[in-house]
Amino acid sequence: MVPFFLAALGILAALALSEALAWLNWTVPWWFDAPAAMGCYSLIYVTFDQYLWRIPVLHSLGVIKTPWLAGRWSVEIESSFGERGDKHSADAEIRQTWARIVIALETPYSRSHSTVAGIVPDAPSGPLVTYEYLNEPKSSAESGMHMHRGVARLRLTGDGRVLEGEYYSGRDRQNHGSLRLERR
Repeated sequence: MVPFFLAALGILAALALSEALAWLNWTVPWWFDAPAAMGCYSLIYVTFDQYLWRIPVLHSLGVIKTPWLAGRWSVEIESSFGERGDKHSADAEIRQTWARIVIALETPYSRSHSTVAGIVPDAPSGPLVTYEYLNEPKSSAESGMHMHRGVARLRLTGDGRVLEGEYYSGRDRQNHGSLRLERR
């Protein structure tokens, strides 16, 4: 519903612009007037996507259900990699707009980033973040570690301060584990 509401605002803004120009007796070329509705919609959409969707009142009214996850997170990873499994810490950064989210994670041995990600804001157990990632080992990584793809599924808990869930990696690596991200 939000894009339709923004489109209606874009049309109203284009109409107001047209009326203001007519009142000022300004004549604009056809190439300015024709795309005015789309131009107004684009400006409104970009402003909403970058800034306005974070306004708390829109969330409390239920207009926007997408949680605000952007920022730095401390990560605890428990992995099946190796003979006994591995536990280690990492840092994550989430960059987000209303329509896009990118998750980047860095450990002492590798870096990963999401290649596709999505949020299900009204999942039965709470907001859910699912993403596919590409992991690239650093030069300090063990020789058995190599670039791979994987998928993570995290549930938002703790008043929006904790993301926790599981991950698994691609076919030749075949490991899995748990992730716990806590907002800094």
